[in-house]
Amino acid sequence: MDLFSWERSDPDEYKDDIGMALKDSGNHQAAVQWYEDWLMEEPDNGNCINAYAFMLQIEGDIDGALRLVEAHLPEGEPTAWKYNNLYLRAGELYDAIGDTDKANHYRDLEKACCETDSDFPAFNEFEHFSDDEDGWKLKPVVKEKKIYPNDPCPCGSGKKYKKCCGKV
Repeated sequence: MDLFSWERSDPDEYKDDIGMALKDSGNHQAAVQWYEDWLMEEPDNGNCINAYAFMLQIEGDIDGALRLVEAHLPEGEPTAWKYNNLYLRAGELYDAIGDTDKANHYRDLEKACCETDSDFPAFNEFEHFSDDEDGWKLKPVVKEKKIYPNDPCPCGSGKKYKKCCGKV
């Protein structure tokens, strides 16, 4: 347990980290059992279903991942935020098997979740997210250059920083 970063506040992320660590250690069966147990405890947890399907997907079991997601997709295709991950995963899986119509359909539902649900976290309020044609991407963090006392002052005066704007 000491290997995990406990700084995140979402318990689902902790559980997913454990499942992925089991998979990464080469213990596929233990990872499957971890996700199965989690799913038994929380059968409607979209994060669990998405994480389990993702693990199957990266292990090469596209059919198994697709069966899992399809079994948990909501009837009537509601656009509530809680279905966002399932629609996103369904889109990726249908792309993987070459069914672009279904992939695009689920991507449209995923976008509708973001546009219509008032519970949707406003990611664009945060600097590190951007929305582009490929989906959500992390923006690089740009740190401001540190100004040292003997550096030229950024105000353009020609003086050293410590003799100009850096005076204390």
